[in-house]
Amino acid sequence: ITVPPLRDHREDVPELVGFFVDWLVEHEHLPYKRFTTAALNALRNHDWPGNARELRNLVEASCIVFEGEALAPADLPLPADGVIQRARLAACVARFRGLRLRAALACRWRLPA
Repeated sequence: ITVPPLRDHREDVPELVGFFVDWLVEHEHLPYKRFTTAALNALRNHDWPGNARELRNLVEASCIVFEGEALAPADLPLPADGVIQRARLAACVARFRGLRLRAALACRWRLPA
């Protein structure tokens, strides 16, 4: 069976996001998060080199880290060249009370140098 890459089926991203959120709420008891239309569009436009697993990890990190109910594009931990922007990392570190490594691991992000 050949599974095409997610970047070739961007139209599936919103449905996959919904599936992953529902699964995390039911199985991991994480709070429900809604992705705005703009956030879903940002996710559709991402290349997804890690395919659906990368999308699932991003949805999980968003459900863990984001404290609001509706995620906008600015709230998404989309990497810039594999390194998260310092402002987002700082916010995540603050949430984990300064434990930089734990924050990065929980959010599955590489630390900036």
